[in-house]
Amino acid sequence: MSCSFALQCFLSRDSQSMEPDETLRLLREQNKELIGALERLYASSRYTDLIIKCADRTYRVHKAVLCSRSEFFSKACEPGFKEGSSGEILLKTDENDILYDDYPLLVQYMIDYIYRLDYLPHEPVKLSDIRLGKKCRVELNKGQIVEYPYGTTYWDQGVRKRAGTPDLIDDTVPETAETDPVTHAEMYVMGDYYDLTGLKATALMKFKEAATLHWNTPRFAEAVYIVLTTTIESDMGLRDIVIETLSKHKELRKEEEFEVLLQEHKDIEQAVEDKVAKDSIDGYACGSLSHQHTCGSCGTYFGMFCPVS
Repeated sequence: MSCSFALQCFLSRDSQSMEPDETLRLLREQNKELIGALERLYASSRYTDLIIKCADRTYRVHKAVLCSRSEFFSKACEPGFKEGSSGEILLKTDENDILYDDYPLLVQYMIDYIYRLDYLPHEPVKLSDIRLGKKCRVELNKGQIVEYPYGTTYWDQGVRKRAGTPDLIDDTVPETAETDPVTHAEMYVMGDYYDLTGLKATALMKFKEAATLHWNTPRFAEAVYIVLTTTIESDMGLRDIVIETLSKHKELRKEEEFEVLLQEHKDIEQAVEDKVAKDSIDGYACGSLSHQHTCGSCGTYFGMFCPVS
């Protein structure tokens, strides 16, 4: 009898006589027990049969755990591949990859998730010299020079980092790794690459909370860049949150850094404009956009909605 079938039998037999709250409590206890066992298994390194290396970090893990969670690791451990016979997998990325600097830590978070169904950032965000009042100048493709007034880092077309000043930093809200939008945007990318749909869903939830808390910080600006340059246009998970946040906080759209991003990603710019136009209409029951117009003088976008009440 499989574990899932046994659980179904247990629930169908016993849960009928249990109160909903009691059933939920029991399921939580069972989930806690299972995750606790996996955590202890990982912490003890007992029965490990696979080594994962990333930079100077080494993780002793279990094929059965990783391969059952991720198709990427399942294929890597097949006999026909070097990793399958050597029992060692080296995870690395190109130095021009936007995730390069954080990659070893992101791999750690990914393994945390595989064993714990969650990733708990252990290290604080390092703001370092972004608070020193520096500004960055970025030359765009057409030779235009843009001086960014804030931002931890900004990647231009050449994937080069530049420090910026934190004019929008809200120092009243402590920025920890647990609510850092950059961390969760990066983990969303990791979940996509390593075929961990649950990790993507977890990162999406955490990113939504982080965007609510830190929309007016340089880390959010950096996170938006990561979202728009690492996810495909059809993957609207994080993009919907970006659209929602930019439409809600119009002051962000006036910042040069966001202006450039929206110019480079017209689909997001259009989606933000549509959301702003829809949200500006109060009392209309229909809410469908019937006409779209652009002012011939100033280029401002505006929409006409069906006035059904």
